[in-house]
Amino acid sequence: HQSENDFDMSFRILRYIVFIWTDYAAQQEKLHKGITKSKAFLYPPILPIVYYEGTSTWSAPLNFKNRVFLSDVFGDYIPSFNYLVVPLNKYSKQDLIEKNDELSLIFLINQLQSSSEFHNLKDIPKEYTEHLTDNTPDYLLKIIGKVIAVLLHKLNVPDEEVYDITDQ
Repeated sequence: HQSENDFDMSFRILRYIVFIWTDYAAQQEKLHKGITKSKAFLYPPILPIVYYEGTSTWSAPLNFKNRVFLSDVFGDYIPSFNYLVVPLNKYSKQDLIEKNDELSLIFLINQLQSSSEFHNLKDIPKEYTEHLTDNTPDYLLKIIGKVIAVLLHKLNVPDEEVYDITDQ
């Protein structure tokens, strides 16, 4: 989650990936001693995504290899991976409504810059929210409600209004 360009993002993501895989290996070792040393053991895939809500275009290198000196010479020996950037500012309100999924709702809320813009959410078609509530598992709706509450509190929306929208 970024609000501005970070030219060292690929290295940060590399560290996150290593942390995740290290934890995964430790969990698997607790369940099955020696499993990580077996030929059959595989690490789970990780899709690195940067959720970018800045106003400028993301311009940091998307591949870690581009941050390593002499990578053109030592290419095969340097970790190489790309990460995906999801630029919030590239999606209009209508684009997000048409996506009709849980993430688009969070994007819609996160695009708000002030509590006065919060009232524009009433323009969202009722079918959009009905589709989400009918097709989203309860546990996920509760998580989404908490995320939305945090985003709205950040905008200083009054508690009563936050509870009204998250209850819906």
